[in-house]
Amino acid sequence: MRNVLILLGVMVGAASCSNDPERECTLLACTSGVSLKTSTTLSHDDLLNAVITACRNEGCSAGKPTDIPTGPTDLQGVTLQGPVATKVQLAKPSNGTYSVTVNFAIDDQTAKDGDTYEVRIDKDDKAKLSGPVKYAVFAPNGADCPPVCRNATLQK
Repeated sequence: MRNVLILLGVMVGAASCSNDPERECTLLACTSGVSLKTSTTLSHDDLLNAVITACRNEGCSAGKPTDIPTGPTDLQGVTLQGPVATKVQLAKPSNGTYSVTVNFAIDDQTAKDGDTYEVRIDKDDKAKLSGPVKYAVFAPNGADCPPVCRNATLQK
């Protein structure tokens, strides 16, 4: 019986991830990122020929849509090329404009309040959205346990 209790104490200590050896961390995950949301009134043909550019600080990625959504439930992804990791989605709400959502994947180690993000669509200066962000910090397992994620949103 004594051997079993010692082994159990070692296992609990190994599972603990905070400074408190009695505290165990849960295993909830989270993802850091920034979301920019804007809209454009470009026509179907103009948007199909437009270049969408997404920037974080000094780095930018750009690309053109290969297809345009035709209805309110239709979503189209746009692939951007460059050093900034993004996912771009186009949607066409019922009001006739196209919504543009750009999600940036970010590294927690390099994310700092004041990072500047921008999305722009050539041919439509009104769709440009840019500015610095203040990250909301989220620790799903508690302040003493990893991970710690940072998220922000800019919306027009």
